[in-house]
Amino acid sequence: MATDKHKDNRTDEIKQKVKARVAQEAEIINAEKKRLTQTEDKKADYSTDGGYLKRTKFSKDGAIQILLANFVPSIMEKIVVDDGSEERKRNPVLVIAGKLSDGTDLPRLEVQADKFLNMNWVAPWLPAANMSPGSTTKDHIRFFMQKNSHGHKVKTIFAQTGWKFIKGKPYFLHGAGAVGAEPGMDISVKLDTEIQRYSLPLPPPLDKQEEAADFLELERRGLETSLTFLDIGKREITYPLFSSIWLAPMISILDCPVNFSYYVQGPARSYKTSVLLLVLSFFGQFNKAQKLANFTNTEVAIELAAFRAADVPFVLDDLSPSTSKRIAEQKEKLMQTIVRSFANRSSRARGNPDITLRESMPPRGLLYISAELLPTVESIITRLVTVEFTRETIDLNKLSRLQADAPLLPFAMHAYLSWMRENMVDIQNSFREQFVPLRQQSIDNGCDPRIAEHTAFQIFALQTALTFFQHRGVLDDGATERIILEAWDVFICLAKRQEAHVDDDDPVELFFDILVTLLIQGQARLEPHPHHTGDRIGNGEQLGWFDSHALYLLPAAAWGMVQNYYKKANAHFPITSYSTFFSIMKTRHIIQLGTDGKTTIKANMAGKRNLRILKVIDSDYVEKCLSIT
Repeated sequence: MATDKHKDNRTDEIKQKVKARVAQEAEIINAEKKRLTQTEDKKADYSTDGGYLKRTKFSKDGAIQILLANFVPSIMEKIVVDDGSEERKRNPVLVIAGKLSDGTDLPRLEVQADKFLNMNWVAPWLPAANMSPGSTTKDHIRFFMQKNSHGHKVKTIFAQTGWKFIKGKPYFLHGAGAVGAEPGMDISVKLDTEIQRYSLPLPPPLDKQEEAADFLELERRGLETSLTFLDIGKREITYPLFSSIWLAPMISILDCPVNFSYYVQGPARSYKTSVLLLVLSFFGQFNKAQKLANFTNTEVAIELAAFRAADVPFVLDDLSPSTSKRIAEQKEKLMQTIVRSFANRSSRARGNPDITLRESMPPRGLLYISAELLPTVESIITRLVTVEFTRETIDLNKLSRLQADAPLLPFAMHAYLSWMRENMVDIQNSFREQFVPLRQQSIDNGCDPRIAEHTAFQIFALQTALTFFQHRGVLDDGATERIILEAWDVFICLAKRQEAHVDDDDPVELFFDILVTLLIQGQARLEPHPHHTGDRIGNGEQLGWFDSHALYLLPAAAWGMVQNYYKKANAHFPITSYSTFFSIMKTRHIIQLGTDGKTTIKANMAGKRNLRILKVIDSDYVEKCLSIT
């Protein structure tokens, strides 16, 4: 019988043999890996002798050189374009250089990374650049370029305006660089054509004391000049627009998003666009209306520009009347879409070809619309601050003087943004503390809660700006207090005027106003209810019936008459769907619902059973129609 000692020796012997076998197999595997790696390196061996790109093919007969191209391409730089979207950053630009075999330098190309693999980017180098035939030639050239691209530069170019945190610090990007950038910092900005005019002055290095002093003087003059904006016209025009200038750079740094836009309305030749160009001039050289976004642009183009124009005023110009109903409706639809997009800080969801959703690109600036007519949809009006121009609103002499001094305005904005950068946390904390009390103060002064927020935002922006003006010694306490008090009066007045526009453009009010007009003009009539004694109201086509407590309207007849009334006036009713409109009346308890929950009831009228009737029970609207007898 084997002893325990013999068993232990046997176990150790087995373990040693297993270890030896494992080591032997690992050595074989490593040797095979090394052989395969060396083989692959040989297969991928390239040369550029004589300026020609060649690859070396190894066979049992030895090495053979195969010509790939009569030029040598190189990846010199990778440029990451950052406009705030992850999608664009994931598709960098490759800067590619090339040289022909005769030593001629080929022009540098900028190629999107997703277009690099197909090698079609070589086209601008043709016909001088020539590749050998073969199904794998392009693959070898591409592989050679990527294999030898180690050490190329990687550069970020920003393609947006507004605040950007770089290495934990905020910088305000604009066409010429970044506010706050120190000498030697590599912050590159390249804006698309639509927004490239947003460009602020660059301060000289601090060691150039005389130039730095001159720059500070230009900032001071710019701040003094900017205050004259308040005097170029009536206060109800200048105060909201002046406040908006200082609000725009706050868009992305405030906890609560700015949920309204400016609707600058007035007849032609009332200098709306001229004043808006002055607003823009605080952020660059905007002396002409050319290249401003307008209602001939597509929705996608406007959306893209509004996404990249962050923390700046964004003007959508020239919402003018059209004799074509189709074009007018297109403009109205576009305006509503854009206003809602800015109010909600959202963009339309769109899909990629692979059925995935595209990245959202919400607007990030402050919208201004110039128009000749007021908007006609209640839900839109509550998202607007309406600034109404007449041909007597603007003082032309003062406007001209400010236009002449407009080159100084960007210096004022540079000073303001530099101060914001140093005091950003304090500004954010002040907003958290002051916004709700400011909104409540607006409500206490009689503002609709939906519109009170507009006033709170504007007052906060104005107070912040004036604090900065005092810091720079341009205003004293007395002047600041006077401006704030005047601003409150103006903003409360504008808010109440806005509420009046909401009432005037209420589609339900418009609907019944038109019915009353048709009854007065004898183009429509209401018959007394079979159980009610009374005389017919109006003449013409029958709208329905009435008694002392309700109207019993034929829904198709009433809706059709209102639509025809607008059609004859070459206009359109604010709501195009009768079911949507009747649902509004349902929500506001203007009509009695049927037992089946529908917006119409079943009634026996004019000898017909179960006739669908729109029963109006709101006493105000019933009285409005009955009072014309």
